[in-house]
Amino acid sequence: MKQKIKIVVDSCSSLTKEECEKRNIVCVETTYMLDDVLHTAFDEPEISILDFYKKLDEIKTCSTGCVNVNSFEECFEKLANDGYHVVYIGLNAQLSSTYSNAVVAATNVNEKFGKNVVKTVDSRTGSLGIQILIDDAEQLIAEGKNLDEIEFILKDYASKVESTFICRDLNFLHKCGRLSS
Repeated sequence: MKQKIKIVVDSCSSLTKEECEKRNIVCVETTYMLDDVLHTAFDEPEISILDFYKKLDEIKTCSTGCVNVNSFEECFEKLANDGYHVVYIGLNAQLSSTYSNAVVAATNVNEKFGKNVVKTVDSRTGSLGIQILIDDAEQLIAEGKNLDEIEFILKDYASKVESTFICRDLNFLHKCGRLSS
């Protein structure tokens, strides 16, 4: 019998709320603070990436928050209760504790269900790189692959990823505390 498989990502995938809904993907939102005001990825109205970066130029301080274990557990458990197997594709584990929190939550949910209903994949990248793995996951699901096969293939793809990023300047990294004076 073909498994019902649901893709779960965090908001570091840079998918919009509308894209997630259209593609039937569940997105667990990360949080961030701009000048002591808490935001989530899908704040209304949702702002464009360009507007977000313009806003970063205007603020004094910012910080980011990862998705906690409880939020992942609630998401994974609800999907498992609805009969889904879950593949979570997350932000590079070396950049955020979001991925390790998803692993803990997946372990807890798998133990509760007495079988592996949740698999996690470290994308080893972020943003558009995650989206490439999402595209691959959708294709594998369409081909009828099971959860174990999808996990194996996506982890193989992710192991070949190399990411590079360039900063326009170091102000944002400084404002967020990732770079000292």
